[in-house]
Amino acid sequence: MILGGRNWKKQSKLYTDFEKHMERLWAKVRIARKSYEECVILAMDAKIIDTSVIVKWFVDEEDSDKAKIYLEDFKNRKISIIVPNLMFYELGNVLLSKKASKRQSEDIINFLNRLRFEVIDFGRDAFGKIFQTAQEMGITFYDASYVTLSITLSGSELVTSDRKLYDKLHGKFSSVKLL
Repeated sequence: MILGGRNWKKQSKLYTDFEKHMERLWAKVRIARKSYEECVILAMDAKIIDTSVIVKWFVDEEDSDKAKIYLEDFKNRKISIIVPNLMFYELGNVLLSKKASKRQSEDIINFLNRLRFEVIDFGRDAFGKIFQTAQEMGITFYDASYVTLSITLSGSELVTSDRKLYDKLHGKFSSVKLL
């Protein structure tokens, strides 16, 4: 069940101070992006969180409690969260499949925007690398975007709740963690 709008609005008010803190923090964190290959994060413990984990922040299902630990760690500045811009499209598809209302989906996107985690836009420069990763690992192009991001960021941990993806990557890619 997707969280209700009223509770969501109350929670979102708590993020005003958090938002200000994150603006100051990101001012200190310099992200150099000459190209996707040179993407460098000079920050705290960076985690690549895939959509299967982010959905669990809003939908009560198995391992939602574990997923919310990453959200809390981010809010408490213990980790940074990095996602490819593709995550928003994947999340939109999930919200459609879960029959979320337009209002609920807008609340979720607004909440994510206020969190201000780093969103990387690979663009067309990364197409070949993502395609190669997908072929080599036997995974979808979408999943390969997250893996390529992790590789690009010097092996930042990729966290997923997708057991099939984890099983395909485990042993080939050491920076994957199952929720």
